[in-house]
Amino acid sequence: MQTTSLYLPQMSAETTPDQSVETENNQSARDRLEDLAKTGEYLFHGSANPHITEFEPRQAHNYNHDTGENVPDGPLAVFAADRPDVAVFMALVNRSNSIDDTNGFSGSGINTLTDGKRVAEFRATQNLISGARLPSARGMVYVMKKSDFVPRREGGSEWWSHNPTMPIEAIEVRSSDFPEQITVIPNDEQSPTHT
Repeated sequence: MQTTSLYLPQMSAETTPDQSVETENNQSARDRLEDLAKTGEYLFHGSANPHITEFEPRQAHNYNHDTGENVPDGPLAVFAADRPDVAVFMALVNRSNSIDDTNGFSGSGINTLTDGKRVAEFRATQNLISGARLPSARGMVYVMKKSDFVPRREGGSEWWSHNPTMPIEAIEVRSSDFPEQITVIPNDEQSPTHT
């Protein structure tokens, strides 16, 4: 399977995604991302938006299930993960790929096992999972220089920058780039199930 990577070298305010250099290779998007992660020099940001040339710090929110409200989560920042799987999840599991117009919830977390291995857990409502699993599902993973960010929490997967940040590469991902299991967030009090 051939994938297309959009390389965004030295983008300026006048550069648009249409001016990016397109290259094709025989490497899957997920393999490309994993290769970049192995260098230890890059972070990854997943988005449904294929036209981002610069990320500006924004307010993150967490949903408070007790109050039913979104609450601010820290100061304005650009967020990125040190794991490609988290970014691919964020790029695919969202309202843009949902099978319906209802709201959905999603989230991910990294658990550190006693042997030090870090394992990701992914959760979402069924409408978001079903949409992300469609062959037509698409998203973008933006590659960032790790040196532009700091860890949000010691030992965590999430990094942040309080300054505008430009991606150095944008890679389109598809449902086939995310084979991981996703736990279903039930709409009622049923036990979570896996897909």
